[in-house]
Amino acid sequence: MFRYSLGFTAVLFCASLAEGHAPPIYVPVPPFHVQGRSLVDSTNTTFLLRGVRLPDTTLASAITFRTIQQRWNLNTVRIPISIALWRQDGAAYLQRIHDIVQTANAEHLIVVLACDDGRSALAFDAPAFWSAAAAAFKDSPGVVFSVFNHLSPRTDWRAWQSALQPLADAIRTAGAKQILSFSAFDDALDFQGFGPDFYIRDANTIYEAHPFYDHAKTDAERETNLGGLTVPVYAGEWGMPFGVDSPSCRAIPADVAQQHAILLQTLLWFDTRSISWTLDDFSAGSLVQDFAEYNGTALDRAGTCDPAAPAQPGIGVDLLLWTTGDPGGFGSLVAELMANAAGGPARPPSPGGLMSIYGQGLGPDTPAVGQSDSSGSFPTNLGGTQVFFDGVAAPMLLSSLFQINMQAPFELAGKKQTIVQLFRNGVPSNKLTLPVLDVNPEIFALFGLPSEAAALNQDAKLNTSSNPAARGTIVSLFATGAGIFNPPTPTGLPAQSGSPQAGVTAKIGGQSATIFYAGVAPGLVGLLQVNAQVPPNLPPTQRAEVVIEVAGQPSRSGVTIWIQ
Repeated sequence: MFRYSLGFTAVLFCASLAEGHAPPIYVPVPPFHVQGRSLVDSTNTTFLLRGVRLPDTTLASAITFRTIQQRWNLNTVRIPISIALWRQDGAAYLQRIHDIVQTANAEHLIVVLACDDGRSALAFDAPAFWSAAAAAFKDSPGVVFSVFNHLSPRTDWRAWQSALQPLADAIRTAGAKQILSFSAFDDALDFQGFGPDFYIRDANTIYEAHPFYDHAKTDAERETNLGGLTVPVYAGEWGMPFGVDSPSCRAIPADVAQQHAILLQTLLWFDTRSISWTLDDFSAGSLVQDFAEYNGTALDRAGTCDPAAPAQPGIGVDLLLWTTGDPGGFGSLVAELMANAAGGPARPPSPGGLMSIYGQGLGPDTPAVGQSDSSGSFPTNLGGTQVFFDGVAAPMLLSSLFQINMQAPFELAGKKQTIVQLFRNGVPSNKLTLPVLDVNPEIFALFGLPSEAAALNQDAKLNTSSNPAARGTIVSLFATGAGIFNPPTPTGLPAQSGSPQAGVTAKIGGQSATIFYAGVAPGLVGLLQVNAQVPPNLPPTQRAEVVIEVAGQPSRSGVTIWIQ
């Protein structure tokens, strides 16, 4: 009995791209400079800092930086540096920070180096530290120096300028040209009373505040404290610090709906006012649940300010929704966006079936199509993307920004559920638990024509309106999701022989169709080929619906072939 290999394999691997929720953030090209109220990169493109703060350098790693940029869709990481540690270790300390900066820059992140030692250091080694740091980083253009934070108590702005200007001078004398950031006094007034007379005498300077909710809960308060500035403003640290007995935590309303609303309003105000920000902080239990999957924390219950309380809620999911439009971030998995690669409604995997995953940030910008190697196997890493089912790597057929096509492993046979996880350049997605179907048959349709089956007529030519099938002739339908075959075919290898363990039937135009062959499509991966006869007594029609059933499970309705 005849069997066909398709000559139009693009039918199997292509589909319309899913619409993304948010565009990838602009990654500025260093060096950077200040121009009026804007930050400008070397291509003369304006940009804003959008990022998170790492509470300490022990959390700094390439995979963490890549996750922040790729999955969380941010362009900046704020990293604390310490005069006290420099005093202790000298050049070795600066070299450790330099290595971290190089790693972050390689992952397309701007690094804000933030000196957080407090006022006491100002009287000691701050000028010497910044002279040494500037010399160490002057050739690292992807850096912003947050020169001094937490300056208190408030005196007057002339004294503020007099205390901090020497630090700017020390940095410039050492030859560093990067943007400098100077923060307001560490109190509830931020930049009230500040004006041009008190600016740091350096054109490449931005001005930093930490607008937590004890003094920046409303737009009116933010306008009072920050809105009057005619220079670039940077919200260096802010957020909802649950689990900390502080004014900034106690000021957060207890009602969860109000918390979401306040957070949204803050982000909206920052955007409309073109204010840069780094949210506090990217650590386990704060913005991110843990450093295994990097899922965001959820603001799903009321938090407390009790440091001894158990796990607190967090605003990570809110941030991901703002930056990506997806609660799991770019590259995340959602059951409703996973389906049989041949089409149809969202469905779980079946052993050996071809599947599609839709989303954003799943694979490379330029689609990559899987090619078999000398043994016939398809790759399990395509365009930097991998998909695992219970730790078993899936053979990849297509990897693109919005869509992944792969074969679910035959190793799913006999299982009731599976855990699926995607990795993009090593960045993990969430783990998604899905049921496993024994079979999930769907017929492939022509690309862009979901109602027209990708069928071959008895003359081995494509069934189309200009080449319809005659009654009584045989058409070949191609499907996937038929489950286990006998003899078994290894996952990822083109099949040469075998038929489904479960029984296969077909209907054409609502009538039972005689099947002459139901088995593997030779040389292809994960496909079922069904050669069925168009009923000779089919009523007059131009198009007839085709449906196959495997183990009594039908393919979707609405897929047709042309009849003459």
